[in-house]
Amino acid sequence: MLVQYPEDSSQQSAFLSIARRESFSTDGFRWTEGDIDLLFKLDISAEIGNADTKRTILNSVESQIRKFAEGFAEDLKTNGAKLLDAKVRDKPLLNFDNHKNLFPWLPWPDRKIVFRPAAELEELPKRAFYPDAPLVNQAKAELNLKIGDILVVSTAPSAQASPLTRGTLPQVEFTLATFELISLEFERGSMFSSVSLRIKSLVAGAIVALGVSLGSAEASKAIGMIEAHHQYQVRVAEATKGQPAMQFCGSRLSLDYLEHVRDRSLNYNEPGISPEEKACRIAEEQVLLKVALNTDLAVDGKVGPETIASESEYGHEKSVPGTNRSPFFRGKLSKEL
Repeated sequence: MLVQYPEDSSQQSAFLSIARRESFSTDGFRWTEGDIDLLFKLDISAEIGNADTKRTILNSVESQIRKFAEGFAEDLKTNGAKLLDAKVRDKPLLNFDNHKNLFPWLPWPDRKIVFRPAAELEELPKRAFYPDAPLVNQAKAELNLKIGDILVVSTAPSAQASPLTRGTLPQVEFTLATFELISLEFERGSMFSSVSLRIKSLVAGAIVALGVSLGSAEASKAIGMIEAHHQYQVRVAEATKGQPAMQFCGSRLSLDYLEHVRDRSLNYNEPGISPEEKACRIAEEQVLLKVALNTDLAVDGKVGPETIASESEYGHEKSVPGTNRSPFFRGKLSKEL
C-alpha cells in the first residue's frame, strides 16, 4: 500500500486511525509500470541561439509535461464519474455502500481525484541541460525526475473529529499514479522535443477508470473480474498468513506469482531439483489446495499426511488422479487462480 504518511509520529497515528475508519486502502491491488514516449511541439519565435530563449524552451517543456499529467488526472476523474453514473438494466452499476472499498480510487461523493505536482521537475532547466550551449543533440537518458502524483483525497471530515480539530487533522489520501520524466532529447531540424515518461499506476484502477468507454456491459464484466481477483487476493493472503513456508519462499506464495504458475513448476517430484526448490513447489501446491478446498492445511513445504489427503480430496472433486505425480492433477491445480 503506497500512502504518503505525515512525518510527525502523532500525526501518523491520527492519519492511520482515520484511514482505517474511512476504509481508504489499496491493499490487494497490483501496481504496474509503463513507459510513454511523447513529442511536444515547441512554439518559439525568438532567436533559438539566445540563452534566455533556451531556458524558455525548457520551461515550456516542463509546463507541457505537467499539463499532460494533469490531463491524465482529469481523464481518470471524468471517466470515473461516468462509471459511477453507468447503469445496467436501469440499475446503477456501482453503489457507494457495496463498492467504496473495492474501488476506492473512484470519485465517490466523499473523495476527489487530484494531481499534486512535484518540485523536482523545476530542476529541469538548470540540472539537466546547458542553456549556454546549443540544445540540439542535447539528451538526458536517465533523468528520473518526479513529475507528480495523482491522489485520491477524502473530502469528508471525520465523523469523530470535533469542530476544533476537524480542520487540523491530515486528509486521508493514497497514491493512484506516479509520473516520472525518464529522458528528454532535442533533435536537429525539428520543432519537437522527444520526451519519455514513466507511469506507475494501479492495474485495476486503470482498467476500470479508463475502460469505461467500452460500455456499461463490458464495464460490468471488467468489474466482475476485478472483484474475483480481489477475492482471490484476500484468500491467498489469509492462506499464507503466519505460515512457515513464507520465511523461505516469500513472493512465490503471492497471488501475482501463483496466477502464472504452470503444471511443471508444481512438480515437486521432478528429478534434479534442489531441496529448497522442492520445498517451495510443495508450498505452492499447499496454498493452491488450501484456497481450492477451503481447508486449514499447513503451508510448510513438507509432504505430510494432510497434504497427501488434500491431494486425494482435490483429485476426487476434479475427477483427476489425486497425486502430484499426475500432470492432469498439476494442470488442473495450476488453473485454480
